[in-house]
Amino acid sequence: MSSPSPSPPKAINQCYMCGLALKKKASGFACESCGKLVCDVHSKKKKENKRICDNCDISSKCNEYRNSTSDRIKEMEDELNGVKKHSRSFIHEIAELDNKIILMTKGLDKKKEEFKSKEDGIQEVINEEKRSNEERLRAIKNLDEAIDTMKESEKDIENKYSKLDKEADEIQEKLKKVLEEIEFLENSLNKKKSDAEKCLRWDSVEKLICKKCTEIFEAPPDRRSVLMRDDKAGPAISGCKTICVSF
Repeated sequence: MSSPSPSPPKAINQCYMCGLALKKKASGFACESCGKLVCDVHSKKKKENKRICDNCDISSKCNEYRNSTSDRIKEMEDELNGVKKHSRSFIHEIAELDNKIILMTKGLDKKKEEFKSKEDGIQEVINEEKRSNEERLRAIKNLDEAIDTMKESEKDIENKYSKLDKEADEIQEKLKKVLEEIEFLENSLNKKKSDAEKCLRWDSVEKLICKKCTEIFEAPPDRRSVLMRDDKAGPAISGCKTICVSF
């Protein structure tokens, strides 16, 4: 951009920016861009090793900013066009993805229905198993009750057997006493038999009686041989006239 054409100052040796009177050459300076006189305060900027006034510096910076901004705007427009171009392809891809998502959603819905049907079947099986388990539990409970009843019956039987054992022991004791009494009586009887045999007078026996047929017959002469034919002789009483003999 071309620099502005220099214009004469309002007064000779006067700064055109602040109006400061320039009495000496050292206190003023002509801008190397526009050629105007400026004071030392307003001419401290440099551009390309040239001393310029503040207005020219600001104008230069504005021009640079405009140029850089226009370049940046152009770059951004190019980027925007590229983005639009890519966005069209993205929109196409998004549409394809939407179609795929719709198809996948339909497939998922179908799978959900299948899974729901399978889940219902599994739940029905679980409910059936629960009912079977409840029946098994009831059967087990009944068995436990029956076992408890059997245990109680077993206890009753054990008590009865215990009582029977006690009664059997008592009976054995009584039987033992009875056997002892029988033994005592047998011993007494044997003793009495022995005493009777000793006191028996064979010569006084006149008749014999058969224990089988109860027949009375005359005693034979050899009475001792008749009586001794059987080892078991009936009881004899001292002084009796008859005796029972088993032939």
